[in-house]
Formats: sequence, structure tokens, C-alpha cells
Amino acid sequence: MSGYRALVIGATGAVGSALVRELLWSARCHAMTMLTRRPPGMFTGVPGAAKLTQRVAGAFARGCRAAGVRHMTLLTAVGANARSRVYYLRLKGAVEERYRSLAFGRLSLFRPSVLVTRELRHGLQDWITRHLDAAGFPAAPVRFP
Repeated sequence: MSGYRALVIGATGAVGSALVRELLWSARCHAMTMLTRRPPGMFTGVPGAAKLTQRVAGAFARGCRAAGVRHMTLLTAVGANARSRVYYLRLKGAVEERYRSLAFGRLSLFRPSVLVTRELRHGLQDWITRHLDAAGFPAAPVRFP
């Protein structure tokens, strides 16, 4: 049976940590490298941490392009726009622009609107999302089993 090696950038984030758990259970994934900018919780509330994320993402994309990677995938956020008045969306939009400027053969952008995880990662925002779902709000994501 042939397998694959996985490289997970952002392995401590909401999506990255879920992906790492899935890959650990996968019989086909025979090796995994995880890159993170920090141990869990290290930069919580530290000014400039988001800019670090932007620089790391850009450097990673440039390295992949130089190595001949033809297909890149990137998870940002719905509404990502480098000219947004919202800081978070402006950062995500700037990263998207950097990836586009590298002219990969194929670029897949994923822009989720809400990430629902088992853990409360963002306090009140997560609490509201879970309670809207519990109340049967039709636009809320489906709960975990």
C-alpha cells in the first residue's frame, strides 16, 4: 500500500490541530511534519502575533514556489480582503494576495465563515455560536456528535 507524507502548517490552530488528529489515525499517512509559530497559547494577546503569521505564510509560499510546488491550498476567512477596514480580514487578504502573486499552477482558497470546534477557542463568539445551534438556528453549523 502506498502512503504519503504530510506537512501541516499551523498545526496548533483550530483546523490544523483537527487535521493532525485525522492524519495520526490515517493508515496511508506514514510521516508528518508539523510547523507552528508557537506552542499552544504562547502568543495569546501579544501585539504583532498576527503580522508574524502573515510573514511566515508568505515565506512558506515563496519556498514552495521555489521548490516547484504546482498546487497550493490556503485556508483564510470569508471576506478576506487586503483593503478591508477589519484588521483580521485585511491580514488574511494580504496573505491571499501574496499567494496569488507567486503564480502557482493551481491555487485553492478555502474561506470558511465559522469554525466550530469541540473546544471553546474564542470565548463569547464560540459560546454564542453553540447556543444558536442548540436553539435550532438554521444558519448555525451542525454540532459535533
